[in-house]
Amino acid sequence: MVYGLFAQNTLSLTFKGQDQGNAYFQLDSVRVENLTREWAETIIYPDTEMILLVSVGVDDNDFWRDVLIVPNPFVGNAVLCVGNMQEGPARLKVTDVQGRLCAEYSGVVQSGTNAFAISLTTPQIYFVSIQTERGSKSCKLVNVGYGDANRIALVGHPDMESGQDYMKKQMFESEALFVLGDEMRYTGFATIEGEMRVSEIVTQEQMEDDTIALVFFQDGIPCSNMPTVTDHEGNVYPTIQVGPQCWTAQSMRALTSPTTGTYLLNVTPSQYSFSGKIARWYNNDSTTYAALNYGVLYNWNAVVDTFNTVSGETSVETASSQAVSAVFPDGRRGICPQGWHVPSNAEWSALVNYVKTKEEYFCNYSSLNVAKAFASTTGWTSNSSLCAAGNNMESNNALGFTAYPEGFFGNGAFSSLGMDSTFWTDVGQG
Repeated sequence: MVYGLFAQNTLSLTFKGQDQGNAYFQLDSVRVENLTREWAETIIYPDTEMILLVSVGVDDNDFWRDVLIVPNPFVGNAVLCVGNMQEGPARLKVTDVQGRLCAEYSGVVQSGTNAFAISLTTPQIYFVSIQTERGSKSCKLVNVGYGDANRIALVGHPDMESGQDYMKKQMFESEALFVLGDEMRYTGFATIEGEMRVSEIVTQEQMEDDTIALVFFQDGIPCSNMPTVTDHEGNVYPTIQVGPQCWTAQSMRALTSPTTGTYLLNVTPSQYSFSGKIARWYNNDSTTYAALNYGVLYNWNAVVDTFNTVSGETSVETASSQAVSAVFPDGRRGICPQGWHVPSNAEWSALVNYVKTKEEYFCNYSSLNVAKAFASTTGWTSNSSLCAAGNNMESNNALGFTAYPEGFFGNGAFSSLGMDSTFWTDVGQG
């Protein structure tokens, strides 16, 4: 017979590691966190599945929330820790799914936490029931190995605090209380090309059995299912995966508006203007710079292309300081290819902050020096400063972002070719 204070069932979580193209990665471990109940557990390879015991009623006895099985599933042997017990008689029984008694403990426990060693000889599902004067509780055991005997034995009487330390040493921190709909968070860890990598974090309400893909993004490769993207004029740009983001690896080269087809190129104004949609090649020389895969230099109006009149953007005469206050919840396409958008400040910051977390992109061991990881391997003006893009250009572009030193147009003149690569962002994007 299995004893319990409330009805229970199980929920199975299976984890798999993969890259953005669905290629398999072997998981070293998975951290499982219950954000609702504030517990966490780590499962270690070759385990890729976790069984959660589901509570479907109300537990009126808080002391049962301190029942932990370390680990579960287990390979022949496990430790059962029961906290918040009162001194007195206790009986623990391990039964198989047919209800046959496999192991039993009967004796006196002390107040606080009591630890019991469990060994089982046959890989199968078992139940352990705990009976005291305060009530009864049952838990599922999943044995996947072969212990040396069928037994359960009291092995210690630590207090609660030291009992928790004991359980942590067994790499199990969870109180294991789970209710359908709890908010869960899953993080995978895998060794990829000799480096420990962390997956994208999956956070979701857990309602049913689930197979959870933990994605490890590989930097410097084309974006999944989209190695290139083509703009409205037929210009083709390679794509690049950087963490969870997908970027074009070259600047835009379109010279007409994607929405109206209007020609943007305007070489007559003597200075940068907020008025009109202006786009020009550096030194008005398309022959040289298009061949180098450099981008076109745009003013703000040409970059954003369309305007949000509800937010006060009424025409191309709008100053950029006003234009950027408009909100485009799905991103503003602007000069970009269909399905793409001008990056927001937040997206650009996420890109830079991601790169600053990866030591392989640092120059001189500093996260403050990551410009070389973005910079192209050609075109930069020679510079003797250690971490300048123009110093040892062969070591540039570890990220694959390929930022060319395209310069800019301002104050009536072209300048900074070979020294600067400048990008527009849309701070108003929602």
